[in-house]
Amino acid sequence: MKTRTSISVSMCISLCLLAGGLKLYSQSATKNHAQISKAYQQRVFDTPYGNQRRWSKNALISFRQYGKSQKEKILVYDQTGALNRRATVSLPDAGVISVSDATLNGDGLLLASGGTRDTKGRVAHFIAQLNETGQVGRVIRTTPFMARKICVAKDDGTVWAYGGDQGTVRDSAVLEQYSFDKGLLKALFPRTELGREWVGLDGGSPEQIHLACTAQKVVVFNAVSDVLLEYDLSTDQATSRKVSPLPGRRDLLVTGFCLTDDGLILVSLYQKTISLR
Repeated sequence: MKTRTSISVSMCISLCLLAGGLKLYSQSATKNHAQISKAYQQRVFDTPYGNQRRWSKNALISFRQYGKSQKEKILVYDQTGALNRRATVSLPDAGVISVSDATLNGDGLLLASGGTRDTKGRVAHFIAQLNETGQVGRVIRTTPFMARKICVAKDDGTVWAYGGDQGTVRDSAVLEQYSFDKGLLKALFPRTELGREWVGLDGGSPEQIHLACTAQKVVVFNAVSDVLLEYDLSTDQATSRKVSPLPGRRDLLVTGFCLTDDGLILVSLYQKTISLR
């Protein structure tokens, strides 16, 4: 019997308003710009021990990140904490499947990214869309690009991915857009034009890189270097900017990140050290 753990997820607790539009508050701003309020909802999600958890479209997605089996399970919980969907990522000729991320599109369909290895040791990378029965319905082969994080901006059969090319991460793009019909559409923010903090695919910590999408923008945030990459879908403009850290930032770990439809950025924060008085 598998060990399970109960995860208490507080919606909007410890969420700190970072941006108006996409202008983040500077370190010299008054502290009342960062407000922490009590949770307006609390739920307990009974997810398998060790699983990665991802909040998407008012649902909690639970999956084993970088697992190694022929079939990888994805669980979806509703806002009450009830398990309402089970899905399986399984691909032909794949001896081993590893899932790196999962999300929901506007229609509620699951998407998952990851990699496979066949019986001859050949590696491939993919983004898959799962159908209503929880099985893989459509697949994009992204090789050599390893899609570490994915999100959906518009329900037009496209998906955005943060990642890098296998074997040549230093020379590859940070952000790519794929279509289930046409394959690769865009490759943005070459690492050769960015700082050293983007050289490592997964960053120095699991919570260093964050990806978020709305119908207007796609953003990638490096929580260690405080660099924000932004792509505006309406103007087709890609920009990179350094943002000022929050007061007391050295003691805070960004554990969650989201972008609202009106352009606000919300993050959840964890205080790494607590002084007892």
